[in-house]
Amino acid sequence: MPSTYVPISSTTLSSTASIVTFSGIPSTFTDLVVKMSMRDTAATTTRNIQFRFNSTTTNYFQTELQGNGSAPSSTRRSGATYLSSDNTIPAGTSLANTFNNAEIYIPNYTSTLNKSSYTFAAGEDNITTAYIMIAANCWNNASVINTVSFVADGVHAIGSSFYLYGISKS
Repeated sequence: MPSTYVPISSTTLSSTASIVTFSGIPSTFTDLVVKMSMRDTAATTTRNIQFRFNSTTTNYFQTELQGNGSAPSSTRRSGATYLSSDNTIPAGTSLANTFNNAEIYIPNYTSTLNKSSYTFAAGEDNITTAYIMIAANCWNNASVINTVSFVADGVHAIGSSFYLYGISKS
């Protein structure tokens, strides 16, 4: 990892949780990166994760491209209450101890303009289908991002991990 990545916070769940939040994010960096490895406890084979900035539930826009090995798809959300990575998180019926990987890159998070970000996620449930997705995101809000919350579609499983990094200018 580049030396400009500075760990801000991390958590690995030792008990299940429906939401994981990084709050009090300092405004001393240029960009933010969140790296995650997740699993859900729900019964369906793959799940979604929703994420929000500053606990706000308005003005999210997202264009998502997804592949599952047989049928590509795309989704567009306008004026949504969250951003999402669809169908990429292994659930309780997936192969035991299988986790996804995901990354959210948030450039210029202290800007007083709308916030863009991207999401990349890949998940394998080893039962029916593997998924990969990439999304272009926008939060139509001029506030500095100081909180990022990850809401499980069901419940985040034990062992799910979340890492928040700040990126400083080189």
